[in-house]
Amino acid sequence: MIHFERCVQTLIFLMLLLDPASASEKDPVRAELLSSMERVTQGESFSAGIRIEMEAGWHTYWLNPGDSGLPTSFEVTQSGQPIDHRVRMPTPKRSVSAGSIVSYGFEGSTLFFVEPTGLQAQQGLELEATWLACSEACVKGSKKVTMAAFSKAQATPTASDLKAWNQLPGLRPT
Repeated sequence: MIHFERCVQTLIFLMLLLDPASASEKDPVRAELLSSMERVTQGESFSAGIRIEMEAGWHTYWLNPGDSGLPTSFEVTQSGQPIDHRVRMPTPKRSVSAGSIVSYGFEGSTLFFVEPTGLQAQQGLELEATWLACSEACVKGSKKVTMAAFSKAQATPTASDLKAWNQLPGLRPT
């Protein structure tokens, strides 16, 4: 019986040691805020870009992930209160895996645009992106970025970002 308990303890230790989520020191997904706005102004609409970049072999999911996965989603708040917003997503890639499981998602670098409405003057803006990133294993991730009132954003869109914006399908309410 003691031998069995030691085997179980060893297996648990090895499972914790070899857990794919802890084996990788760095996150396979990176997200950053892109905005050409220098301030959040009441009544003015603008678009914030969220670029999500994945390591090779990793993917995230679309608004409708298909038979598996979780949708990439965005939450916008000001002073902890939810703000109405719309999200523009590129057309996803359709994938079929073993067992004819169909999923829709993104690989590599993907640019999403979030358009908040009903902003309040003199207040910062918080935007949180959440996703499920999968390779051989899946890791749930999120990134919260803040745009302070009347301050420069963290980055500005490039010409290719603006071109990507114009190629996106119509607005999708969230």
